[in-house]
Amino acid sequence: MRSARKSSWAASEKSSDLVLGMARRKEEWVDVVDGRDRVIGRDSHARVHDWNVGLLHRSVHAFLLDDQGKLFIQQRARNRRLAPGQWDCSIGEHVKSGESYGQGVRRGLREELGVTKKIKLRKANKEIIEDIRKKKYDNKEWSTLYAGTWNGKIVLSDETQQAKWATVQELKKMVREHPKQFTVFFRTHFRKWVKLHGSGKKAA
Repeated sequence: MRSARKSSWAASEKSSDLVLGMARRKEEWVDVVDGRDRVIGRDSHARVHDWNVGLLHRSVHAFLLDDQGKLFIQQRARNRRLAPGQWDCSIGEHVKSGESYGQGVRRGLREELGVTKKIKLRKANKEIIEDIRKKKYDNKEWSTLYAGTWNGKIVLSDETQQAKWATVQELKKMVREHPKQFTVFFRTHFRKWVKLHGSGKKAA
């Protein structure tokens, strides 16, 4: 079993329960929605992110915490089109066309982390988040955040460069000092979640 690779900053890790390299699917179709999250169309995952297209669509993110209140985060692979090399939520998944947010987060847990057990999840936040990089992509998402507790083994997909468990205080410091190391989705959800749950010792 391979352990997590070291990152550029010191956060607590539980590498013994981490495996790298689970394969992922590449293409998918997503529902296009309006500002009230109503479905108005359907398009490919690739096209909704194209520069000068930027169609609003749905995504799910999740925060997984262990019994010590540490939050699991993963660093996106550097060959990813969106937010390459940035640290992200425990999972971040586009909701497929015809899929609910709840179905999307369960699928994301299986595909991104190998978590097949149906753990208890609670909605923690929902809002429109934008990540726009000129001439590269225009990403607009209705993003729903779920939170839950997990202490088991994690199997990372090939879309992840590395991962770790970190305390909420460590993450607050890193987000404050190095915000661009984290995705806008993580920063937005994390700040809202910390405001609601303080130290983060409970998932929700």
